[in-house]
Parts: sequence; C-alpha cells; structure tokens
Amino acid sequence: MDFTTLYIVAFFDSIALCVIWGILALNYREIMAAWHWFLSSALWLLGGLLLASQRQTGLFVGGVSGNALMLAGFLQIYIGVRVFYRCDPGYRFVVPFFLFSVAAMLASFDSWAGRNPVYLATLAVPLFATARFLLQRNQFSPGRLIAAGGLIFGIFAMMGWFVMNVLYITNVYTGLDWYRLIASTSLAGQLFAALVWNFGLIVMAVDRLRGEVAKLANEDALTGLVNRRYVVDRLKSGDLAPSPAGASVLMIDVDHFKRINDAYGHAAGDACLGHIGNILKNCAGPNDVVARIAGDEFALFLPESSRAKAEALARVLIDCLSHNALIWRGERLFLSVSIGLSEWVPNRNGDVMEVLESADEALFKVKRDGRGTYLTGDLPGSASPNVKLINPVREIHQQAV
Repeated sequence: MDFTTLYIVAFFDSIALCVIWGILALNYREIMAAWHWFLSSALWLLGGLLLASQRQTGLFVGGVSGNALMLAGFLQIYIGVRVFYRCDPGYRFVVPFFLFSVAAMLASFDSWAGRNPVYLATLAVPLFATARFLLQRNQFSPGRLIAAGGLIFGIFAMMGWFVMNVLYITNVYTGLDWYRLIASTSLAGQLFAALVWNFGLIVMAVDRLRGEVAKLANEDALTGLVNRRYVVDRLKSGDLAPSPAGASVLMIDVDHFKRINDAYGHAAGDACLGHIGNILKNCAGPNDVVARIAGDEFALFLPESSRAKAEALARVLIDCLSHNALIWRGERLFLSVSIGLSEWVPNRNGDVMEVLESADEALFKVKRDGRGTYLTGDLPGSASPNVKLINPVREIHQQAV
C-alpha cells in the first residue's frame, strides 16, 4: 500500500464525513455534538491535505501544521462526545493539551525519526480520553460501544507505527522495508478505525433522535406528564401490574375548570393544569406513574400502595392544593380537585379495567355530591350499575384490552 493511494482514500473519506455530519448538524440542530463532529472531519480534511503536500509546502508547514490540525480534529471528537452526553466540553483539558502537543511537535521537528513518535503519542491521547469517557457511561448503547471499539482500534493502529519508530530510533531495527510497511498499514488501520467510530457516533445520534420522538409520543407537552398513550402501552405490557401487597389507582379531575377558562382565559387554564401536574409529581413516589389522560383529568397509578396509603396520598394532594395557590398575573388562584380511588389486590378484586371503573365511579360520586374531596370506590362487583362512567377512562380500558 503506497501513501499516495492512502491519502486519496483519506481525502474522500473526510469529504464524505463532512457531508454526513454537515447534513445532520443542519437538520437536527438539537444535536449540538454533530457540529463538533463536522468540524472534526473538516480539520482532518485540511490536515490530510497539508500532510500529503509536505514535499511542496515543506516539513514545517506540511508536517507540524498538518498534524496540529489532525490533533484538533481528534480533540473535537472528544468535545463532541462530552457535549452529546450534556457534560462540560472539557476545554480545561483540551486547550492546555493542544498547546503542549504543538510545542512538543515543534521541539522534535529537527529529528526525522523522533518527531513521528511525538505525533502519534499526541494523536492517541484524545482517542484514549474519548474511549474512556464513552465506556464510563452507564446506559446501554450499541453506538457507544461501536464508537469506543473504533477508537481503541485506532489507538492500536497508531501504536504499531509508534513502536516501529522507537525501534528505529534505538537502532534495534534500521531497515526501511518493514518501516514503510508498518507505516502504511498503520495509516490504513487508522482510516478504518475512523470509519468505525464515526459509524458508532451516527448510531448514537440516531438513537438520541428516536428517543426524542418516543418522548414526544408519550409525553404531554403542556404538563410534562406521560399521556394516555403511555398508560395504554404500560397496561398492555403489564408494567403497571400490582405488587403482591396490592396497588391503587387515583382518578383526578380539576374542579370548575371551565369557570377558570371562562374567567381568566385559556392561558390561565393551561397554567392551572401545569400547576396541578407539578404538585402531583412532587407528591408521587419514585415508582408511581402520573398521567394526564384528558383535558382536565389526571390519573395516578400506585403499583406498591395499599388502599390506606392511597387515601393518605389523596388527602396530601388536596391539602397541597389548598395551601399552594397558583399566582396568575398577580392574583392568587386556589384550585381544588375531586379524587376517586380504588385498590387493586391480585387474585381478589378483578382486573385493571374493573379497578379503573371503580375509581372512576367514585370520582363521579365526588363530583356529584360536592367536589373538593376524595372517595374510595367499592370493590368491583358491588358498585352501582346506574352510575355513568367517564368516557376517557373507558377509552383507556378499550385500548388496553
């Protein structure tokens, strides 16, 4: 493998990566890391052109400047990965290391055999730092593992040439045939590694976008709570099944919500829903599921709470709302809710559909008899057949069954 061919391959690879990351950065601006990875590819392109033109531009411009740009490109990979995981960019490491590395390149410039190990060592450090950072992430991600694997392979490819240069400097091996073979093989390995880790980064970006889409599909934009679709999916999968000790369901409806909209406008109504959603989230436990299932209707699933705990939580919710007014344009709006709850005990009181119907029936009775309080529904089978169920809840039942 001759270097001219490898430089041509590197040139077209860099252009392809510039195009890919440029398109991703322009079309998915929320992935800020894509801009760093685009800049990385652009720096590799410029650095590769300078390295390929050393005979015309001279060793100082072509060698030191080219490798400095390559190093800057590797550091942009490191910065981009940190930004992707919403960490600080790491400039406290990047800037001093870059300046130190350029100084080391200049210091070793006069030694033909000595400058190559310096170049390789400085280029390998950001690859190692990036791979280490990726492997320290806890969440499973195929893209993360692919990228880390590519980076580690790139380090090994560099180290082969590094060892050959050390052997040459120490006069252990002074032949040029193996030196050139190892050098070209190392460069080919680095090109392959770059494609692998960039593929891994692309997979990471795609997974992030898929996660954002899934979040939008299952999250209520106004309150930040999960929506009806999420509840239906969890019921279908059995994730909302009760614990052996039992579970409870609270159906919650905002009292006189239409009056708020009529008196203060829909913006105030939206603020009320957000205010109630925040209180529900703050009062719920870590394993509880809070959902907005319709306009002013919420549901609270307590997979590990008995009837007594659910009733205690209902009292806490009502008390929190009575003591935490919504401030709307300087005016204090005290809100109240009606709550119907039902206990779900495995092998005792039916399936989730019956439990939800029982909680919904209790909610209906509360709203009929005065609002602003809670009521525990009868066990399935003993409820009055004359009570009309609220449609949104029935829709959840029908979709989940």
